[in-house]
Parts: sequence; structure tokens; C-alpha cells
Amino acid sequence: MNTLLAPNRVVQDDVRAVAEELQGTLAPLAGSTILITGGSGFLCSYFLEIIAWLNDIAWQSPCRVITADNLRSGVAERVAHLAGRPDFRFITHDVSQPFSIDERVEWIIHGAGIASPPFYRKYPLETIDVNVMGTRHILELAKRQNTRSVLYLSSRRPRPSEYPDRRRLPRLRFLHRAARVL
Repeated sequence: MNTLLAPNRVVQDDVRAVAEELQGTLAPLAGSTILITGGSGFLCSYFLEIIAWLNDIAWQSPCRVITADNLRSGVAERVAHLAGRPDFRFITHDVSQPFSIDERVEWIIHGAGIASPPFYRKYPLETIDVNVMGTRHILELAKRQNTRSVLYLSSRRPRPSEYPDRRRLPRLRFLHRAARVL
């Protein structure tokens, strides 16, 4: 397999530094299967790059990566160079809709979401759906699969203290953050 195929040199340098620092911490992923939702998004594309680097450089038994993304706000070109790898599988799917995986998943990183203000203004209900129903579907999948762990990500920090009364609707520009704390 090729290493550090990210087309951007800055991303390559970041991936190398993070992978080297977290190699021991991420060792339990070696030889297992991980589902990453929102794999074409900013945060999760880095996870894909780091796992690819560790598979190539550090691990004897590679981690199998399945990534699900509907590509509504993610950028497919960000991870296109990983598509031909035998240790990666890309699924086009909106996690706000039920789905199942035909192979055992031991770990899940749920990073699917609409975090960009222009996108969540354009898709306000979908923003809520992916954060609420998408998370529910991921947790149901994790339960069915007896997944070892689920990590929930957000590129914006949820702040429940901003919405102590859940009946008060936030302004549209804060819709992503509000959906994360519902």
C-alpha cells in the first residue's frame, strides 16, 4: 500500500505527526473493523488518513475501515485517493436513515453532521435529523453489533448551558449546535 497519499503536504505532515504520537493509543484498532460516519468531512477525513498511515507504517494487522457519508457537505475528493485500498470501504449513505453493515464493526466514530453555516441554513431539518436520528441509528447499530465503543464527534462544541430550556428554539445560525444538545 502507498503511504501518505493525501494530496496536500500540510495534511501529510499533520497525519504523520498525529499518527506517530497516537500510535500506542490507537493500537487496539489494529486488526479490527471501524465504521466512520462522515468520512469525507473535515474531521473524519483526518481519521481516515491517520488509520491509512498506521496501517501502512505501524500495524502488522491492518484496521479495516468502513466509511459512510452522503456527501451532502463532505468533499469526496478529500479522501478519493483512499478509495482503491483493500483496507477501506466507502458507502454512500445518509445516516439519518436506518442502515446495517454486512460485516462486524468493533468501533464506531460518528462524525456525520452538517456543520457549515451555509449548509445548515439550506438544510435545517436535515441538520437536526443527522444529529438526532443519525446518532440513534448509530447507537442501534452499535447495540446490534455489540460494538466495543462509539465515539461521537462534533466540529462545534455542544453547549447545553446555552439552552437550559429545551423549549426555547435557537436562532438558525446556531441550529447545528442546538441539534447536538437536543
